[in-house]
Amino acid sequence: MRLSLFLCCLAASALLTAGAPSHNDLEEWTKFKATYNKTYSSANEENDRMEIFLDNKNRIDKHNQLYKNGLVSYTMGVNKFSDMTETEFRSFYTGSLNPGQSFRRESSLNTNRLLLGGGDLPRSVDWREANWVTPVKEQKECLSCWIFSAVGAVESQHYNKTGELVTLSEQNVVDCVNAPVDEGHCRIGWMDTAFEYILNNGIDTEESYPYEAEIKECRFDPSKIGATITGYADLPPGDEKVLKRAVATVGPVSVAIDSKDGDFQHYKNGVYHSDTCLNTEDKLDHALLVIGYGKENGQPYWLVKNSWGTTWGEDGFGKIARNMDNHCGIATKASYPVID
Repeated sequence: MRLSLFLCCLAASALLTAGAPSHNDLEEWTKFKATYNKTYSSANEENDRMEIFLDNKNRIDKHNQLYKNGLVSYTMGVNKFSDMTETEFRSFYTGSLNPGQSFRRESSLNTNRLLLGGGDLPRSVDWREANWVTPVKEQKECLSCWIFSAVGAVESQHYNKTGELVTLSEQNVVDCVNAPVDEGHCRIGWMDTAFEYILNNGIDTEESYPYEAEIKECRFDPSKIGATITGYADLPPGDEKVLKRAVATVGPVSVAIDSKDGDFQHYKNGVYHSDTCLNTEDKLDHALLVIGYGKENGQPYWLVKNSWGTTWGEDGFGKIARNMDNHCGIATKASYPVID
């Protein structure tokens, strides 16, 4: 009887602990919290976040095994977003870019005509090597990726014109642009929305107008302007050949993609390719800056600068599949500023 009771208690104990994290899981969790300075308001919240983290870690490990087996072209990794569900992440960092307004200017500039010509292009381009690209920034929990993309393009064209790489103020545009407010605390718009504001006003420096990740009172100061533009141009929708020529001959180009595949949240390196992303304008939900192109292991890619900080991707940069039917819509809404 005593043996039977002991065995029953042992079985019950095993059931109670079956879902408990392993020693390795706890080590991974402790490392994650220390690396990204994570703290939580209660033990219950921490337990919930640990469960989310371990689910994401399992997803990452399974994906990376596929990479080792040669079945996918990119790796995933733990980053500061790994304690967030896919739904949470998308609500804070991606969203609709279409505010129901557009300033498209295909016919107002002659610049695009130059891009439709011939001539050989470099096999690869990386504008970081020419000092055209400012360091990676972080939009935080604000749907301002379109502003970061546009401002990054202006920074590059300003360097091309003046030889000075000036870090410009996304907050200036967040506060002052005439664009709809999302359901939270920031604004939504296309990159052209930001270009239009900068065309009409100029833009202050980041130093004089630092980023706060929420809408504040407009404090634009004409005496603190870091750059101006004289126009902007939109590329033919979906044309990767023209996008390549623009990147090679003009410089970094603002683009938007469909990033709703949850793997993009955890992208680490390699050439990102999704089986589920679409390339139509209504599906675009995240803006990036194309700063180059090339090939990796025979796979053509677009080199992009993101606005999710340096823990994402390759220190904040990434590669997205190129010449694959406008993959994820990267050429659907491409545009760049002009400084005459």
